[in-house]
Amino acid sequence: MNYLQSMTKKIVKQKKQFNPILPPISKEVLDGLPFGAYIIGKDGIIEYFNRAMMKMAGEKYVNKIIGLNALKLPTYKKAGLTRHFREGLRGKPFRVEFVKYTSYTGKKTTFRHYDGIPVKDEKGHTQKLLCIVEDITEREKDKEALKESEEKFRILMEASPFSIQGYGTDGTVNHWNKASEKVYGYTAEEAIGKNLGKLIIPSDIKLLFKKALQIGKKAEKSGEFMPAGEVSLLRKDGSFVDVFSTHMVVKTEDGEPEMFCIDVDLSERKKMEEELRKLKLGIERSDQAIFTTDKKGTITYVNPTFEKLYGYKSKYALGRHRRLINSRKQTKRFYDIFWKELLKGKAMNVELITKSKNGLHVNVMESVNPIANKKNEIIGFLSIQTNITENKKVQEKLIEAEEKYRDIVENSPAMVHSVDKNGRIVFANQKECKALGYTLEELTGMHIKKIYSAKLWQDVQKGFEQLQKKGSLFVGDGEMVKKNGEIIDVEIDSIAIYNRKRKFMHTRSIIRDVTERKKAEEESNRQKKRFQVLYESSRDAIMILEPPTWAFTSGNPSTVKMFACKNEEDFVTYPPWKLSPPKQPDGQVSGDKAKTMIMKAMKEGSSFFEWTHRRKTGEDFPATVLLTRMTVSDMTYLQATVRDITLQKEAQKALKKAHDELERRVEERTAELQKAKDELQGKVQDLEKFSNLTVGRELRMIELKKKIKELERKLTDKK
Repeated sequence: MNYLQSMTKKIVKQKKQFNPILPPISKEVLDGLPFGAYIIGKDGIIEYFNRAMMKMAGEKYVNKIIGLNALKLPTYKKAGLTRHFREGLRGKPFRVEFVKYTSYTGKKTTFRHYDGIPVKDEKGHTQKLLCIVEDITEREKDKEALKESEEKFRILMEASPFSIQGYGTDGTVNHWNKASEKVYGYTAEEAIGKNLGKLIIPSDIKLLFKKALQIGKKAEKSGEFMPAGEVSLLRKDGSFVDVFSTHMVVKTEDGEPEMFCIDVDLSERKKMEEELRKLKLGIERSDQAIFTTDKKGTITYVNPTFEKLYGYKSKYALGRHRRLINSRKQTKRFYDIFWKELLKGKAMNVELITKSKNGLHVNVMESVNPIANKKNEIIGFLSIQTNITENKKVQEKLIEAEEKYRDIVENSPAMVHSVDKNGRIVFANQKECKALGYTLEELTGMHIKKIYSAKLWQDVQKGFEQLQKKGSLFVGDGEMVKKNGEIIDVEIDSIAIYNRKRKFMHTRSIIRDVTERKKAEEESNRQKKRFQVLYESSRDAIMILEPPTWAFTSGNPSTVKMFACKNEEDFVTYPPWKLSPPKQPDGQVSGDKAKTMIMKAMKEGSSFFEWTHRRKTGEDFPATVLLTRMTVSDMTYLQATVRDITLQKEAQKALKKAHDELERRVEERTAELQKAKDELQGKVQDLEKFSNLTVGRELRMIELKKKIKELERKLTDKK
């Protein structure tokens, strides 16, 4: 890495070059040198150490080895210097870049740089060996420290749970750790050498990334060069990942900055935040009262249902002890045990009577769970309360009914039995014993599947668990088996009976013999079929109108034919006033008059009237309408019976026309007779003859009038 190389250059100094010292060599010159120097004679004897060397090796040690043969000293042999000393004494200069040197005591290790310079006489013969020594212990320690630091840095970078990318000022990636591979999907081989902007920077922030590169390049010192923050970056697969990104720049010795992005993957946190949001939403919308307290019972949170149930606003409840809703219906011993168990870390499920702000008592089932911190220390409690006040009232009524009607059950005309949780009969009344042919002793302890048909047993078995939980079960159609094997049709209503501690005890079933009802239903079905035949075959149009719109909902075949519709579906698309002319013969608007007649029928039970209808083809025809109010299954509607009276109306017109003609003729004849009477008044004889003739004619006229009236009466009866 460029960064590590630059750090190495910063610490490691350039090696010093030593210029050989030519003879004559004086002790004063050697003592003035800043580095160690000593002289080995031709025979290998150590002759002299300068001051720097004495300080480096230790005066005690130096005094000990002066005069000794350097070629035989163990310390030099161990350091690998003996071979070089021999070469130097033979006239060959040497340089040893690195020597690990252990003191004669073995307690101290140093690192040294050696230069061996042969000192020759005028003839070129080597007389002495001058050894120049530089202590590079600190430098080597710095190298080792740097190497160790580099290794640690590499390990930390690779082992870091955070995504770390290193890149140059042009955006080229030079480091990509394992976490980056996991977060972004690129391997180090795929990422290194590529431009970071093309790998993970979305198009909408590429310009910002380029500006960041310029800012990092111009940074005057190492450190954070841009504010940290959340950002959405790209994965290899094109998806986005939310990260918290920190941007650092490191200034190297050569001046070229190295930039790093340290990204914390926020996916899990975002997911957790979403889960927490959903949880909070669920709590806020829950129909259960949910609240939290600290370890001492002080309320720290309440949901809206708590506010609604108890009448206390959140602002008022927070900071107050949960005694705020205490009804004092529980004993002190109850609360002692309650808190003792909670503080042990145990969850509690209890039934309580609490009190609302207005003083009303509330029956609740409360589940309380301890809340612990990371050290598993209890810091508070979560309480969830379910309002069971109504359930308690129902339960109390059931218990009261159980006690009140015990004797009635025993003498009930219906069969009654009770079954325990294992499905065995624990009680049966006399009606059931008699109906099934068993004694009470035989039924008691018997499994109910023995007295139920296979199908009924399957239905009851499926519903038994539901019965214990919900408290009721209805089987509308079933069969029971008598002792002699006969089958009877029954209808069963079952309820669950609990004790005062809300523990299931047994069922209570009322079994009704529905044989007669089934016969009645069969007869009803037959009647319905008969009515359907009459309805379908009636020559009159029969139709049904239903409130509140009073639209037609059905019509028989005669209706479809009368109004010239395609079928019943076509007919019911029209309201009554749409199958009528705009106005009736009396001048009233058809829609208004129709509604008036409908309301009259609903009020009085029926309404009969004449009406002018209009077929779908546009042809008007007179009709009589009978509206009859009917109620079926608590639903009230009108049945309309419409009869086409076109022929009757035509007969009435013809009769009226004949009557009018007859009246005209009678009037004419009467006038003629009056004239004749006036003319023949003076003539008695002729009058008598004429009178006889007139009387005969009058008698015939009277007879004719009688016949006309008789004909009118018959026509009226036909209406």
